[in-house]
Amino acid sequence: MAYCKVLAALTSAFVHLGIGSVLGFSGVTLPELTDPVSPDLFLNTSQAALFSSVINLGAAVGSTAAGAPQAWMVIAARALQGLTMGFLAGSSNNYVVELAHTKFRGLLMALLDVSRQLGYLLVYATGSTSLSWRQVARVCGVVTHLLPLLGLLCLPNSPRWLAAQGRLGEARVALKFFRGRHYDCDQEMTDIAQTREEGRCSPRSQLQVMKNPEILGRIVLLAFLLFISNFTGNFVVSAYVVPIFEAAEVVASPYAAAVIVGCVRVVGTLFYLAVVDRADRKVLLVSSTLVCAASMALLGSFFYDHENSDDVSHQRWLPLASVTAFTLAASTAFPVLSLFRSEILPTSVRATAVAFLYSVFFIGAFCASQSYPGATLVLGHHGTFWAYSAFAVLVATVGGLALPETRDRSLEQINGFQNQRLRNQSNGEASC
Repeated sequence: MAYCKVLAALTSAFVHLGIGSVLGFSGVTLPELTDPVSPDLFLNTSQAALFSSVINLGAAVGSTAAGAPQAWMVIAARALQGLTMGFLAGSSNNYVVELAHTKFRGLLMALLDVSRQLGYLLVYATGSTSLSWRQVARVCGVVTHLLPLLGLLCLPNSPRWLAAQGRLGEARVALKFFRGRHYDCDQEMTDIAQTREEGRCSPRSQLQVMKNPEILGRIVLLAFLLFISNFTGNFVVSAYVVPIFEAAEVVASPYAAAVIVGCVRVVGTLFYLAVVDRADRKVLLVSSTLVCAASMALLGSFFYDHENSDDVSHQRWLPLASVTAFTLAASTAFPVLSLFRSEILPTSVRATAVAFLYSVFFIGAFCASQSYPGATLVLGHHGTFWAYSAFAVLVATVGGLALPETRDRSLEQINGFQNQRLRNQSNGEASC
């Protein structure tokens, strides 16, 4: 059945459910872990920053920190989670983008984002209960990793990947599996086969092809946008959501506010799911990123008044409203940016380039999360959030001016202008 492609996307989406729960884990557990009177494990300021940020050096093994007796073991477990997240995030994205039909690629990719936001909601809701941080780790670890493990064992490889390995017969069978038995796959197989030689390039040959000025320019552009996007506040809000509301001192229940933010994440991603194939990608990116900028500016203004005035009672609504608006917009902005990352690179370099771009992205996320506590000390909360607002404007400007539009275009069409040049270049390589 054609619904098999949806099943495959949903299975990959469960991988992102685990990723979301891992990324949001620190947001609801840091208050307990940094409580000096807690009889359990205690993290000082530098350890807490590492606990929040080191995850971005990889992630999603499940919550192996559940039995850790010392701070260094918790931080090491988070680093291990981060390492595996690096493997899972890139491969699951590539799998879905390569099996999806052109008309449904944006929709199926959005399923991954919905699932990741559900992971945030899961860990926020679990952490807001009376469970300890260890119990939260156990619950989220079990719930988010059994289904994708079983599901992925039963699914075929990507047709494009099989074709790139020279296994054209298996690629045709896989394409029939994902498109339905009555689908005429001849034209699509022809398009895929035309890029077969590009996809078979070794990593070393891919690096040579990446020297092509047009491809290199796209990689540099994506690397810049992905790195800078972390300094718009996206990862910081998810990793420090409860501490941010506690610092505002006007939210009655920071944990309840975190659950509201988790719900908004899901709603925002469902909105993205509804519009991703109906609106131009660039319009979505620019408009939603500008809303992120405005939200961070308002949050910074609240903290400025809070730090310079004794009475902010008339602005009690502003922190939750700002974070909610930011989360709603970010649920569209950053999935669109991820979609560009998967779409605008040709098959010949996608595996190596996407791996590199994920590394750049997670290094940026690590830097943003690690620097947040220090930034609030140096710049104040208001200056930090104003800086995030400025970076969001930068992402909107550069993305809007430099990224190509990809809606309603196949992967082959998006990169069609490069294909002949790349084949000529590949023919000149010693091995490909």
